[in-house]
Amino acid sequence: MTGSSCTLISPYYHRAVYWCESGSGQFSNAVDITLNCTSNLNDSVRPSDEPVNGANDDQHVTYSLLEFKNSRNKNSHPVASLTVSPDREQLFTIDEIQLNCKGNSADWRVKRLTDSSAQSDLSDCAIWGTMTGSSCTFISPQYRRAVYWCESGSGQFSNAVNITVINEDLLLMSPVHPVTEGASVTLSCRRRGENKLSNVIFYHDDKLIQNDSRGELNISAVSQSDEGFYKCKHSGKVSRQSWMAVKATKPVLTPGSSSFPVLFVVGSVIGVVLFILLLLLCRFRQTKGDNLK
Repeated sequence: MTGSSCTLISPYYHRAVYWCESGSGQFSNAVDITLNCTSNLNDSVRPSDEPVNGANDDQHVTYSLLEFKNSRNKNSHPVASLTVSPDREQLFTIDEIQLNCKGNSADWRVKRLTDSSAQSDLSDCAIWGTMTGSSCTFISPQYRRAVYWCESGSGQFSNAVNITVINEDLLLMSPVHPVTEGASVTLSCRRRGENKLSNVIFYHDDKLIQNDSRGELNISAVSQSDEGFYKCKHSGKVSRQSWMAVKATKPVLTPGSSSFPVLFVVGSVIGVVLFILLLLLCRFRQTKGDNLK
């Protein structure tokens, strides 16, 4: 990276989505670039359909997609919402997944950005699922980790979510949407074909946090320190990890908050000005009445 320019040479086939982003959260359009044995960076690039807003290969992919999703959610202003059924981040390959777009548009499309150690791919639900109205339904026959969001023909879009479809026998059941600070959340483990497990071990950012006979991890009041990667272990098998995001509650102004004095002063000044204007108006009307006499 030299100034605002990035130079790279890839010795093998590589396909990815690239974009610029500043420390303050400003960002550019995104482009797809594919490198193979006959192409170079002077070849034409195809702009992607989506302007980007927020250890092992599996963790590398997770961070890459999380960076895309979190940056998009942070730096953009979604006008629609995307809901997922079943409402969890990890699903089995046999699960039917439904994504629903809710917003003021009649032409929603569900888009997906997948990533792996070798390539990235940006595509619509019409290619890998069935789009009916504002709902996308699909079943993934193989492992896939991706970011999904809704987008209308006029450029409106929703929040973005991570979904991981796994072909293993054990998964972590965690919320697909960010959890609000102060709220409660329950994480659990599930084996293919079984609904409830006991004697489950839970990890947060690779640190053991619970190891007893319980089958669930209950957090009664979520805080920012609870954000991070979670995974579970049962009968010697370990699930893939999932990121649990935590969003801050909207601040409530109280007499003790830092913003309260400023608002109090501004409100007081406006009140005094309005009172003076009202007195002047009354005085004017009184003087006008005396002149008419």
